[in-house]
Amino acid sequence: MEHGIAAWSSPEWPLVAQAWVDEVVGGRTGPVVVSRVRSWSAVATVEVGGERLWLKAMGPANAFEAGLYGVLARRVPEYALTPVAADPARGLLLLPHAEPLADFDMVAVLPHYARMQRGLMSHVDELLAVGVPDMRAAVMPERYAEALRDIETSPELERFAPTFERWCAELAESPVPDSLDHNDLHPNNVVTGPRFYDWGDSAVAHPFASLLVPYNQTDDQAALRRAYLAGFADLAPVAELERQADLAVRIGIVARALCWQRALSSGGAPPEFADAAVLTLRSVLEAAG
Repeated sequence: MEHGIAAWSSPEWPLVAQAWVDEVVGGRTGPVVVSRVRSWSAVATVEVGGERLWLKAMGPANAFEAGLYGVLARRVPEYALTPVAADPARGLLLLPHAEPLADFDMVAVLPHYARMQRGLMSHVDELLAVGVPDMRAAVMPERYAEALRDIETSPELERFAPTFERWCAELAESPVPDSLDHNDLHPNNVVTGPRFYDWGDSAVAHPFASLLVPYNQTDDQAALRRAYLAGFADLAPVAELERQADLAVRIGIVARALCWQRALSSGGAPPEFADAAVLTLRSVLEAAG
Protein backbone atom coordinates (compact mmCIF):
# COMPACT_ATOMS: atom_id res chain seq x y z
CA MET A 1 0.00 0.00 0.00
CA GLU A 2 1.22 3.49 -0.82
CA HIS A 3 2.34 5.56 2.14
CA GLY A 4 3.60 9.04 2.95
CA ILE A 5 2.10 12.50 2.91
CA ALA A 6 1.34 12.54 -0.82
CA ALA A 7 -0.39 9.15 -0.74
CA TRP A 8 -2.39 9.74 2.43
CA SER A 9 -3.46 13.22 1.30
CA SER A 10 -4.69 12.02 -2.08
CA PRO A 11 -8.43 11.70 -2.80
CA GLU A 12 -7.89 8.03 -3.65
CA TRP A 13 -6.46 6.94 -0.31
CA PRO A 14 -9.70 7.07 1.76
CA LEU A 15 -11.28 4.77 -0.82
CA VAL A 16 -8.42 2.31 -0.47
CA ALA A 17 -8.74 2.49 3.31
CA GLN A 18 -12.51 1.96 3.09
CA ALA A 19 -11.95 -1.17 1.03
CA TRP A 20 -9.65 -2.50 3.74
CA VAL A 21 -12.20 -1.76 6.47
CA ASP A 22 -14.90 -3.52 4.44
CA GLU A 23 -12.56 -6.48 3.98
CA VAL A 24 -11.53 -6.95 7.62
CA VAL A 25 -14.63 -5.99 9.61
CA GLY A 26 -17.56 -5.13 7.35
CA GLY A 27 -20.58 -3.22 8.57
CA ARG A 28 -19.17 0.17 7.62
CA THR A 29 -21.84 2.86 8.00
CA GLY A 30 -19.79 5.90 7.01
CA PRO A 31 -16.81 6.97 4.91
CA VAL A 32 -13.17 7.13 5.98
CA VAL A 33 -12.51 10.74 6.96
CA VAL A 34 -8.84 11.73 7.24
CA SER A 35 -8.20 13.99 10.23
CA ARG A 36 -4.41 14.28 10.35
CA VAL A 37 -1.48 13.56 8.04
CA ARG A 38 2.15 13.58 9.09
CA SER A 39 5.24 12.22 7.35
CA TRP A 40 5.17 9.19 9.65
CA SER A 41 1.43 8.38 9.81
CA ALA A 42 -2.11 9.37 8.93
CA VAL A 43 -5.12 9.22 11.24
CA ALA A 44 -8.72 8.92 10.12
CA THR A 45 -12.14 8.06 11.50
CA VAL A 46 -14.74 5.68 10.15
CA GLU A 47 -18.14 4.55 11.39
CA VAL A 48 -18.72 0.82 11.66
CA GLY A 49 -22.07 -0.36 12.93
CA GLY A 50 -22.84 3.21 13.91
CA GLU A 51 -19.77 3.46 16.15
CA ARG A 52 -16.78 5.70 15.49
CA LEU A 53 -13.48 3.86 15.06
CA TRP A 54 -10.00 5.28 14.52
CA LEU A 55 -7.93 4.18 11.56
CA LYS A 56 -4.19 4.72 11.57
CA ALA A 57 -1.92 4.25 8.56
CA MET A 58 1.84 3.93 9.02
CA GLY A 59 4.88 3.81 6.81
CA PRO A 60 7.32 0.87 6.86
CA ALA A 61 9.48 2.44 9.57
CA ASN A 62 6.75 2.26 12.20
CA ALA A 63 4.32 -0.31 10.82
CA PHE A 64 5.40 -2.52 13.73
CA GLU A 65 2.81 -0.63 15.81
CA ALA A 66 0.04 -2.65 14.17
CA GLY A 67 1.62 -5.89 15.38
CA LEU A 68 2.53 -4.46 18.77
CA TYR A 69 -1.11 -3.87 19.61
CA GLY A 70 -1.67 -7.61 19.32
CA VAL A 71 1.02 -8.31 21.91
CA LEU A 72 -0.40 -5.68 24.24
CA ALA A 73 -3.92 -7.07 23.87
CA ARG A 74 -2.69 -10.56 24.78
CA ARG A 75 -0.30 -9.70 27.57
CA VAL A 76 -1.54 -6.50 29.24
CA PRO A 77 -5.12 -5.98 27.99
CA GLU A 78 -6.08 -3.85 30.98
CA TYR A 79 -3.54 -1.20 29.93
CA ALA A 80 -4.02 -1.04 26.16
CA LEU A 81 -6.74 -0.68 23.57
CA THR A 82 -7.71 -3.94 21.88
CA PRO A 83 -7.49 -3.43 18.11
CA VAL A 84 -10.56 -4.06 16.01
CA ALA A 85 -8.25 -5.05 13.15
CA ALA A 86 -4.55 -4.79 12.36
CA ASP A 87 -2.50 -5.42 9.23
CA PRO A 88 1.25 -4.91 9.88
CA ALA A 89 2.14 -5.77 6.29
CA ARG A 90 0.07 -2.87 5.01
CA GLY A 91 0.69 -0.64 8.02
CA LEU A 92 -3.00 -0.34 8.93
CA LEU A 93 -4.60 -0.33 12.35
CA LEU A 94 -8.23 0.04 13.41
CA LEU A 95 -8.89 0.98 17.04
CA PRO A 96 -12.01 1.58 19.11
CA HIS A 97 -12.83 5.09 20.25
CA ALA A 98 -11.65 5.98 23.75
CA GLU A 99 -12.09 9.16 25.75
CA PRO A 100 -9.06 11.12 27.01
CA LEU A 101 -8.28 10.58 30.65
CA ALA A 102 -10.08 13.28 32.64
CA ASP A 103 -8.18 15.33 35.23
CA PHE A 104 -4.89 13.97 33.99
CA ASP A 105 -2.14 13.65 36.58
CA MET A 106 1.12 12.05 35.47
CA VAL A 107 2.08 11.25 39.06
CA ALA A 108 -1.12 9.20 39.39
CA VAL A 109 -0.73 7.60 35.96
CA LEU A 110 2.87 6.42 36.25
CA PRO A 111 2.23 3.58 38.77
CA HIS A 112 -0.23 2.06 36.29
CA TYR A 113 2.30 2.44 33.51
CA ALA A 114 4.96 0.75 35.66
CA ARG A 115 2.65 -2.22 36.27
CA MET A 116 2.10 -2.51 32.54
CA GLN A 117 5.85 -2.55 31.93
CA ARG A 118 6.36 -5.24 34.54
CA GLY A 119 3.70 -7.32 32.84
CA LEU A 120 5.69 -7.15 29.61
CA MET A 121 9.15 -7.94 30.99
CA SER A 122 8.83 -11.65 30.29
CA HIS A 123 7.59 -11.00 26.74
CA VAL A 124 10.46 -8.96 25.31
CA ASP A 125 11.10 -11.60 22.65
CA GLU A 126 7.54 -11.15 21.40
CA LEU A 127 7.98 -7.40 21.25
CA LEU A 128 11.16 -7.74 19.22
CA ALA A 129 9.57 -10.36 16.97
CA VAL A 130 6.85 -7.93 15.83
CA GLY A 131 9.51 -5.36 14.96
CA VAL A 132 9.63 -3.03 17.96
CA PRO A 133 13.05 -1.31 17.70
CA ASP A 134 15.76 -2.67 19.98
CA MET A 135 17.12 0.11 22.19
CA ARG A 136 18.37 -2.06 25.07
CA ALA A 137 21.44 -0.80 26.89
CA ALA A 138 23.69 -3.51 25.46
CA VAL A 139 23.07 -2.38 21.87
CA MET A 140 22.90 1.37 22.46
CA PRO A 141 26.63 1.97 21.69
CA GLU A 142 25.81 0.70 18.19
CA ARG A 143 22.77 2.94 18.08
CA TYR A 144 24.94 5.90 19.07
CA ALA A 145 27.21 5.20 16.12
CA GLU A 146 24.11 4.97 13.93
CA ALA A 147 22.94 8.35 15.22
CA LEU A 148 26.28 9.97 14.39
CA ARG A 149 26.13 8.48 10.92
CA ASP A 150 22.49 9.23 10.09
CA ILE A 151 21.62 12.33 12.12
CA GLU A 152 24.70 14.42 12.80
CA THR A 153 28.32 14.07 13.74
CA SER A 154 30.65 16.57 15.37
CA PRO A 155 33.95 16.46 17.26
CA GLU A 156 32.03 16.87 20.52
CA LEU A 157 29.67 13.99 19.80
CA GLU A 158 32.53 11.78 18.62
CA ARG A 159 34.56 12.48 21.76
CA PHE A 160 31.52 11.69 23.85
CA ALA A 161 31.22 8.11 22.54
CA PRO A 162 33.37 6.47 25.30
CA THR A 163 31.30 8.18 28.01
CA PHE A 164 28.10 7.00 26.37
CA GLU A 165 29.47 3.46 26.13
CA ARG A 166 30.31 3.56 29.83
CA TRP A 167 26.76 4.61 30.69
CA CYS A 168 25.41 1.74 28.59
CA ALA A 169 27.70 -0.81 30.23
CA GLU A 170 26.53 0.33 33.67
CA LEU A 171 22.86 0.18 32.76
CA ALA A 172 23.24 -3.23 31.12
CA GLU A 173 24.07 -4.60 34.59
CA SER A 174 20.75 -3.36 36.00
CA PRO A 175 18.69 -5.86 38.02
CA VAL A 176 15.58 -4.34 36.40
CA PRO A 177 14.68 -6.35 33.27
CA ASP A 178 14.10 -4.66 29.93
CA SER A 179 10.57 -3.92 28.82
CA LEU A 180 8.58 -1.64 26.51
CA ASP A 181 9.35 2.08 26.49
CA HIS A 182 6.51 4.16 25.07
CA ASN A 183 9.07 6.86 24.21
CA ASP A 184 6.40 9.57 23.93
CA LEU A 185 4.46 9.34 27.19
CA HIS A 186 2.38 12.50 27.53
CA PRO A 187 -1.27 13.29 28.37
CA ASN A 188 -2.55 12.99 24.80
CA ASN A 189 -1.41 9.37 24.69
CA VAL A 190 -3.35 8.23 27.75
CA VAL A 191 -7.07 7.41 27.69
CA THR A 192 -9.58 6.29 30.27
CA GLY A 193 -8.48 3.31 32.31
CA PRO A 194 -5.79 4.53 32.26
CA ARG A 195 -4.79 2.86 29.03
CA PHE A 196 -1.86 3.82 26.86
CA TYR A 197 -1.89 4.17 23.11
CA ASP A 198 -0.07 5.69 20.10
CA TRP A 199 2.87 3.29 20.25
CA GLY A 200 4.58 4.26 17.00
CA ASP A 201 7.59 5.74 18.83
CA SER A 202 8.08 2.83 21.21
CA ALA A 203 11.16 0.69 21.73
CA VAL A 204 12.37 -2.25 23.73
CA ALA A 205 14.63 -0.66 26.32
CA HIS A 206 15.33 -0.29 29.99
CA PRO A 207 11.88 0.63 31.31
CA PHE A 208 13.13 3.73 33.13
CA ALA A 209 13.88 5.44 29.80
CA SER A 210 10.15 6.15 29.75
CA LEU A 211 10.73 9.00 32.20
CA LEU A 212 12.47 11.13 29.55
CA VAL A 213 9.39 12.75 28.02
CA PRO A 214 7.49 13.22 31.32
CA TYR A 215 10.63 14.81 32.80
CA ASN A 216 10.61 17.38 30.00
CA GLN A 217 7.04 18.37 30.82
CA THR A 218 7.28 19.03 34.55
CA ASP A 219 9.17 21.11 37.08
CA ASP A 220 8.86 18.37 39.70
CA GLN A 221 10.88 15.48 38.35
CA ALA A 222 11.40 14.11 41.86
CA ALA A 223 7.67 13.54 42.36
CA LEU A 224 7.39 11.71 39.05
CA ARG A 225 10.42 9.58 39.85
CA ARG A 226 9.11 8.59 43.30
CA ALA A 227 5.69 7.63 41.96
CA TYR A 228 7.13 5.60 39.12
CA LEU A 229 10.02 3.87 40.87
CA ALA A 230 7.74 2.67 43.66
CA GLY A 231 6.54 0.09 41.14
CA PHE A 232 10.04 -1.44 41.06
CA ALA A 233 10.93 -1.14 44.76
CA ASP A 234 11.22 -4.90 45.20
CA LEU A 235 14.03 -5.12 42.63
CA ALA A 236 16.68 -2.84 44.13
CA PRO A 237 17.21 -0.20 46.84
CA VAL A 238 15.71 3.20 46.08
CA ALA A 239 19.12 4.87 45.65
CA GLU A 240 20.12 2.27 43.06
CA LEU A 241 16.83 2.63 41.20
CA GLU A 242 17.33 6.39 41.07
CA ARG A 243 20.84 5.94 39.68
CA GLN A 244 19.50 3.60 37.00
CA ALA A 245 16.72 6.04 36.17
CA ASP A 246 19.29 8.77 35.64
CA LEU A 247 21.31 6.54 33.31
CA ALA A 248 18.27 5.27 31.42
CA VAL A 249 16.97 8.77 30.76
CA ARG A 250 20.36 9.95 29.49
CA ILE A 251 20.74 6.95 27.21
CA GLY A 252 17.13 7.31 26.13
CA ILE A 253 17.93 10.68 24.59
CA VAL A 254 19.78 8.91 21.78
CA ALA A 255 16.94 6.42 21.34
CA ARG A 256 14.52 9.32 21.04
CA ALA A 257 16.74 11.07 18.50
CA LEU A 258 16.72 7.93 16.38
CA CYS A 259 12.96 7.72 16.77
CA TRP A 260 12.67 11.25 15.37
CA GLN A 261 15.01 10.33 12.53
CA ARG A 262 12.88 7.32 11.68
CA ALA A 263 9.70 9.39 11.74
CA LEU A 264 11.13 12.16 9.58
CA SER A 265 13.00 10.00 7.10
CA SER A 266 10.24 10.05 4.48
CA GLY A 267 10.36 13.84 4.26
CA GLY A 268 7.64 16.43 4.34
CA ALA A 269 7.81 17.06 8.08
CA PRO A 270 6.13 20.18 9.49
CA PRO A 271 8.70 22.96 9.98
CA GLU A 272 8.47 22.76 13.77
CA PHE A 273 9.75 19.17 13.67
CA ALA A 274 12.43 19.53 10.98
CA ASP A 275 15.36 19.77 13.41
CA ALA A 276 13.95 17.49 16.10
CA ALA A 277 16.38 14.61 15.56
CA VAL A 278 19.47 16.85 15.53
CA LEU A 279 18.44 18.91 18.53
CA THR A 280 17.53 15.82 20.52
CA LEU A 281 20.83 14.14 19.77
CA ARG A 282 22.82 17.24 20.76
CA SER A 283 20.98 17.36 24.09
CA VAL A 284 22.79 14.22 25.23
CA LEU A 285 25.85 16.46 25.73
CA GLU A 286 23.82 18.73 28.01
CA ALA A 287 22.68 15.69 30.00
CA ALA A 288 26.29 14.72 30.51
CA GLY A 289 27.04 18.15 31.93
